Amino acid sequence: MNNKVFFLNRSEIEGRLDPISFHSERRETIAKLSNSRKIIRLINAVKSRKSVVTQSDNPYIGLENIQSHTGEYIESQEKETFSSANIFQAGDILFSKLRPYLNKVYLAEFDGICSTEFHIFNGNQNYLNEFLAIYLRSNLIVNQTKYLMTGNTLPRLQTEDIYNLPVPILSKDEQIEIVKKYNQAMLERKNKLTQSQTLLNSISDYLLEKLGITVPKVDNSLSSRIFICQSSELFGTRWDAENKQEKYKRLYHNLQNGKFSVAHLGSLIEFIESGSRPSGGISDISEGVLSLGGEHISQKMTLDVKTPKFISIDFHQKHLETEIQLGDVLLVKDGATTGKVAIVDNNKFVGQNINEHLFMMRFSKDVNPHFVLYFLYSEIGQRQIQHYITGATVTGITKSVVKNLKIPLPDIETQKTIVAHIKQIRKQAQNLEQQAKDLLQQTQQEIEKMILGN
Repeated sequence: MNNKVFFLNRSEIEGRLDPISFHSERRETIAKLSNSRKIIRLINAVKSRKSVVTQSDNPYIGLENIQSHTGEYIESQEKETFSSANIFQAGDILFSKLRPYLNKVYLAEFDGICSTEFHIFNGNQNYLNEFLAIYLRSNLIVNQTKYLMTGNTLPRLQTEDIYNLPVPILSKDEQIEIVKKYNQAMLERKNKLTQSQTLLNSISDYLLEKLGITVPKVDNSLSSRIFICQSSELFGTRWDAENKQEKYKRLYHNLQNGKFSVAHLGSLIEFIESGSRPSGGISDISEGVLSLGGEHISQKMTLDVKTPKFISIDFHQKHLETEIQLGDVLLVKDGATTGKVAIVDNNKFVGQNINEHLFMMRFSKDVNPHFVLYFLYSEIGQRQIQHYITGATVTGITKSVVKNLKIPLPDIETQKTIVAHIKQIRKQAQNLEQQAKDLLQQTQQEIEKMILGN
């Protein structure tokens, strides 16, 4: 509460009158900049580019394609339609005006078009674009812009407020030194993240080797996708060609011929259910009980709640059957990320709930829930899930599909041995990720000091 109450002299009020824009953190940041160097307004440091098109064959960048805080490009499916877009060129700075706290600033690596939610800048003769991109995604800017946004549903920055952002005057040599330091840190960070992902990728290979299962190679050539199927094989099952491909027959053949007997997952499940949310939605609920969904499950089998969503306590009390317990396995059941899986191994999620896009599973004592987690994460587990995805507009899997998934079942001690080894792999991967995170934070702090001339 204390950081929301502050005093302001009448002489300090200029421009906007809303209290949040005079927040102490913003004012202290501006003071740090102005007390350390001469500053100019952003409009005097950049040239703005604005050329709108309604159609183009160039690659499209939306806000979802830019990673927060690092400005790294995230590939996605090509956008088929758009009402309008801005043209940008390699080397341009794309600065997001929507939800500035997400801190999405991109230094373009190629020519293309982008969402009109981006401002496109180029530094003038006194500023390097590489430096400006680093500066615009620093805390020196975010600690200002997060108090300047207007609007409730889609909070964004007004053009005037963006152009008025203070920019310190640095020599070209100082800018080059900052860019060099930042790029070196980002390269080291990338190497650590690559090592981490390599370790995570090894989990599937290790697990399947221990289970004696060979992953069949997938041949996507035209000849392999043309095959004959007996009518007797179709009765009582799906009729689509994808479902009957030979690659799935080879998959289940290899699964059945591993070291251990195979069970249906349903024979091990004691409880499976999906969650729900109020019919009116939860966008206006800012506290209560966490409502976990597909967006909260990472590709690394972890729960990641950077953007929490809530249901009311009253609604939660009416849906206690899906109240989260330690050891629950959560599986994304529909949408583009069907098949993502995680386990609840942190007490902070106990007593929370799930939404309609997740299955919650609890298992008998015959199987270690972590073993199930790692098998569903493995290539064999994911291929089975992909085999049974159905739907047109919204694709997904059903409860019966989950129960019919096949899983090798070694004795419980062998499961524990496998689980212990994979936990060590994950721990090594997490340590590398933390090192990468710490490196970025440390570098950003050092660069901030360099910008301030400390």
